[in-house]
Amino acid sequence: MSIRLGVIGCGDIAHFHIPAFQKVGFYINCIASSPNSKKIEECAEKHNIDNAYKDPKDLINSDDWDALLIISSIESTLSHLIDAEKYNKPIMVEKPVTLDYKKLKDIQYKKNIFVAFNRRFYSTVHEAKNFLKANQSSLIKVSIPERSIGPDNFNKFGSMLPYGVYENSVHVSDIINHIAGVPVWQKINSCNFKDKYSYIYASGKTKYGHDILLDLSFDSPMNFSIDILKNDQRYEMRPIEIGYKYNGMAINDPSEEIPIRRYMPNIDQTVFVNNKYDFLKPGFYEQAKAFYDFCEHYELDSRLANLIDAKNALKVLHQLHQNKY
Repeated sequence: MSIRLGVIGCGDIAHFHIPAFQKVGFYINCIASSPNSKKIEECAEKHNIDNAYKDPKDLINSDDWDALLIISSIESTLSHLIDAEKYNKPIMVEKPVTLDYKKLKDIQYKKNIFVAFNRRFYSTVHEAKNFLKANQSSLIKVSIPERSIGPDNFNKFGSMLPYGVYENSVHVSDIINHIAGVPVWQKINSCNFKDKYSYIYASGKTKYGHDILLDLSFDSPMNFSIDILKNDQRYEMRPIEIGYKYNGMAINDPSEEIPIRRYMPNIDQTVFVNNKYDFLKPGFYEQAKAFYDFCEHYELDSRLANLIDAKNALKVLHQLHQNKY
């Protein structure tokens, strides 16, 4: 018998999650969105979902679901999660759940709730984790380019970091926590311009003893990257979807075109994200499959993020502004 999955939310992200959850075997028989949503009927028809609720509370309090996917706006996500968790059924909720990690305190230990950090399921991230296991005491260099535009969060929970840091860059924060352990920042420097951050630079140690350097630069023309160095070996993700394994250096002699000697890193291997189905975003199928296995057999995939992981990913970023340890 198929596991009945209820969905709350019909925004753009729904069209990535829903096909993945259907592909792994979930029967999605009901969906809900905000009472004023004009997209709910269209979304239900597009994905062949029979029941469209006009109010998420009605779906949550119904007997129409065995598991729940919450992919609503950040402003409403935590409220829906709190309403649903009392039924003690499996729940997958879109990251970052909330902008204030302190609000997760009362529910953070719930073992049936998982957070959709799909990049944990990338093959490039898996290679990074293996590289760190084989190279203890490595140096990790992280670059996060983020836009400075967007609503200010200061009145929400005391941070002047742009909204996008907590909604988008939180992915990179979670990847670091997943592969190396949660960092403790030992030094934080920042540069402000016209009451906005220009960049934040931090250094510290991860839980597993690796040194880490973080460059959070706003409006910078660069890619997200994680660079792991150990002696003559190096593993770099730039962007996160592509990984490069380097071993030693090669010397390129001067030529007429380039009249200088160049020292270039030797690429041993290039790793791309493994996308099982071209019509799905990377990591979404694997994440949905891991959640399905939990719902059906209570098999727990170590890549599934929980609420403690979500709290830590937010907290690490929040500390960059607050300088609290």
